[in-house]
Amino acid sequence: MANAIITLTTDYGTNDHLVGTLKGVILKINPDVTIVDITHNITPFDLLDGALAIGSAYSYFPPKTIHVVVVDPGVGTERRPLLVSAQNQYFIAPDNGVLSVIYERETETLVVRHANVEHYYLQPVSKTFHGRDIFAPVASWLSKGWQTPSMGDEISDYKKFSIPRPKDADGALKGAVLRTDAFGNLITNFRSEDLPESALNGGAIKLQVGTHQVSRLVDTFARGNNGEPIAYLGSSGYLEIASSPCQEDWFGYSIMALQAVWPLHLPSCFLTLPADPASAPRSFWLVWPRGQPHPCKGKPQRVGHRDCSFS
Repeated sequence: MANAIITLTTDYGTNDHLVGTLKGVILKINPDVTIVDITHNITPFDLLDGALAIGSAYSYFPPKTIHVVVVDPGVGTERRPLLVSAQNQYFIAPDNGVLSVIYERETETLVVRHANVEHYYLQPVSKTFHGRDIFAPVASWLSKGWQTPSMGDEISDYKKFSIPRPKDADGALKGAVLRTDAFGNLITNFRSEDLPESALNGGAIKLQVGTHQVSRLVDTFARGNNGEPIAYLGSSGYLEIASSPCQEDWFGYSIMALQAVWPLHLPSCFLTLPADPASAPRSFWLVWPRGQPHPCKGKPQRVGHRDCSFS
């Protein structure tokens, strides 16, 4: 039988000892486990970013993979540690909604347990490092015995949030930019089924980003001309907006500046698709939320976008 696989998805970064310590705890309990890093660069405390990351990765792993997801702004409080079974895989995470994509997709096979059997914890339990003292050891003990009923009681009142979806508003379909990836591409919450047939078949699209426009929907980055902004359906199924490679400054300002001004309580921008089927070409519009600073102005501070909502 192949070695058990444990994946790690955290907002710890890699500058400190935290990730290495998690791996040490896991290997001390089960030296035969295979550990895979999905990412440790989740935006700190950003539950939506964590939910999207694990939601994009888990289905590509073998059955019985154990996924440890630690984005935990409530560490040390009364929030519960969870052990979730779904689609013949396991997820260990805080009860704060970071597994919301799993809950949304895997309704038929979902079992959620409060992982409260302290026999499986490291002792004493720190108030600030439950990744080390709870999540990592629970994952490793699970990989040795697979006895989920002994690790906690089944619950139904776990916390979850809805991933933002495009919605009809003022005669248009509006959505949000969910996140910016490492290449500076904007990942929206539009999927192929939200796009007009004319764009999917002909590639013609009108997308306005601030005062700049994207006019082509392409199938891959290389289809764009040098410096040309493009839209495409990314590997996770979402519509993404990009510029050609090696463009450090996109539309006259830095993508990191664009990311930096995202507020905690609103999505970074709105995309509007006119609902009138007679309009040709169909148009998207990207606009800043009312009252929010333009990315060209002010000193940017990188903040999260945990609570995406529409206005």
